Amino acid sequence: MENRVGKAKKFSAEEIAIFCDHIATLLNSGMPLYEGIYILYSELENGRTKELFHEIEKSLQSRMSLSQAIGRTGAFPEYMVHMVGIGETAGKLEEVMRSLSAYYEREGRVKAGIRSAVTYPAVLFLMMAVILWALVFRIVPLFEAMYQELNSEVAMASGSLMSFGVKAGVTAAAVVGILVLVTLVLFLAYRTEQGQGLIKKMLYNFPVAKGIAGQISIGKLISSIALMLPAGVDTRRMLDMSMETVDNPGVLARVKECRELVEKGIAFEDAIRQSKLITGMDGSIIIVAAKSGNMDSSFIKLSERHNERISAQLNKIATYVETALVILLAVLIGFVLLSVMLPLINIISAIG
Repeated sequence: MENRVGKAKKFSAEEIAIFCDHIATLLNSGMPLYEGIYILYSELENGRTKELFHEIEKSLQSRMSLSQAIGRTGAFPEYMVHMVGIGETAGKLEEVMRSLSAYYEREGRVKAGIRSAVTYPAVLFLMMAVILWALVFRIVPLFEAMYQELNSEVAMASGSLMSFGVKAGVTAAAVVGILVLVTLVLFLAYRTEQGQGLIKKMLYNFPVAKGIAGQISIGKLISSIALMLPAGVDTRRMLDMSMETVDNPGVLARVKECRELVEKGIAFEDAIRQSKLITGMDGSIIIVAAKSGNMDSSFIKLSERHNERISAQLNKIATYVETALVILLAVLIGFVLLSVMLPLINIISAIG
């Protein structure tokens, strides 16, 4: 059978969460996985998902493990494939699949929050560009032509005022147009792996986005640890695998420092605090949880709270951006309209 790793389009976080939940349900029912996958495959409409389910079912029929079967498709993250392998080895596959489902549900909510925070301001910005261009290049020229037909000193003076307004409006429209073009290029670039990497590097060095990008990476790390703790993954391996979910250089450096401290014999919860990987009240909660032997549930709750904070921050940023765009739109349109109306008022006053 052809190995399709790297060729298939990756499933979204929401699709992976549903898949993991289905697998956990099948395992709980006691039904052989290949039979359950075949039933799911039969119920699906023709398309990429049906094809992938059929491929997984055939791999399971040929006595491959689930981790090998999903790994061959190339549609699932390597991190998930590793975690499924750990669940199979530890005999906790059902628990791992349910944990993976919750993990990708949380990741899906964070991504949805990012999309929501970006989409509306982007649409508003596009509307601003369209309105501004319509005013400058469609409506203003009509008034400009009318003023040029008037042969009087007032009209000439008014025409000078309008000419200044038109030039300022054209400049503003050009700037907005360039920004729209840059936004479109970034959007298209983000749809490729190379483009994503480049844009993320830019965000990590951009003061406004640097903080929230770091918080998102910390959230992924906490969710990853919350997933691996119940599976009984060794602390060092857990930190190694967590690095696969972190792409922020600053956070990655702290994870490496934490791992070095663990290798020196420092307790995991103390290493987290000393490396400043998790600080403040969250770090204190981890210390208390370690002493009470309740690390698993504490990390799950911590992950949920952290993701809620990220969503709140994203909504706050989106509100600020929307407000700024509305004010900017009102100022630009008001300026262009004044450049049209003031000459008209001058002419009417002179005639009267």
